[in-house]
Formats: sequence, structure tokens, C-alpha cells
Amino acid sequence: MSWNITETEVINTAIKKRFIEKYKRFIVGDNVVITSQKSRSQSQNIDDCIKKLQELIETVRVAPKFRKATKPTRGSVKKRLDGKDKKGKLKKMRGEKF
Repeated sequence: MSWNITETEVINTAIKKRFIEKYKRFIVGDNVVITSQKSRSQSQNIDDCIKKLQELIETVRVAPKFRKATKPTRGSVKKRLDGKDKKGKLKKMRGEKF
């Protein structure tokens, strides 16, 4: 089944952009090509393709949330530095002769 995504007016341009970016492997030229061979019946395969297309559009319908960068907490920084200090001391003791 093929569907021309660039000329469709059913979905807005933001959803089209996200769809094209995420599902490049389904796009040939301007058409979205989806196949199905689950059943021996052509009508059931077409229904399955439509269902797949609806699921793909549903995944890109909502824009992803942007991650807000945060600083590491004081405790996590202290824990990391303590671990580094401990490893350094361990390695230093290996080289020392008793």
C-alpha cells in the first residue's frame, strides 16, 4: 500500500516532518510504502497496512519533550570523587613495596 505523505492534507506539517524524519525506511520518493503478508487475503493485508500506518502516525503525533539539562547534585559529585580517590589510593598501594 502506498500513500503520498507530501500532498496529504489530513495531517499537519509538523507531524509530516516528524514522520519523515523517524520513518525514512518506509518512504520511496514522496510515497510511504507499507506492505503486509500476514494473510492470504488481499483485503485483510490492506486492512493490516492501514492499521500499521495509523500506529506509525500515532507514534509521531505528539512532539517529544525536550530534556532540560540539570547540574549533578552535590552528593553525587562527592560520591564520584570519593570513588575516584579510593581507586587512586588502591592503584598507588600496588606499586609500593612493603
